[in-house]
Amino acid sequence: MVKPRTLGEEPDAKKSKQALAFLLQAIPEEMVLQIELEGLRMKEGELVDDCATKLSGLVSKLRSLGHEVEEEELVRRVLDAMPKSFLQIMASIEQCFELDIMLFDEAVGRLKAY
Repeated sequence: MVKPRTLGEEPDAKKSKQALAFLLQAIPEEMVLQIELEGLRMKEGELVDDCATKLSGLVSKLRSLGHEVEEEELVRRVLDAMPKSFLQIMASIEQCFELDIMLFDEAVGRLKAY
C-alpha cells in the first residue's frame, strides 16, 4: 500500500525511479518498438544508409516478435523519416514510381542517388 504524501513533503527520488522502471517494464516490447518505428526521423546531416539501418533493425526486432511489416509500409516509413531537405526528392519518387510495389532497398537506393 502506498502512503499518501503530506503537503510540502518531497517525493522520494529513488522510489520515483523505481516506479517508473516498473511502469516501463509493463509495456510490451512490441508496442515500444512500434512507437519507436513511428517516431523514427533522420536528422539533418545523417546518412540515408544510417537511417535505413535503424529502420531495418527495428523491423527485424518486430518480426522476431511475430509482428508482420509489409514492404510497402517499410517504403512509406523510410520516406516519412526523411528531413525537410529531402522533400523534393520524396515528391519526385512518389510521383514517378509506384510505391505499393517498390522494394525497401530500391527506395533507399533512390534516396541515396539524389
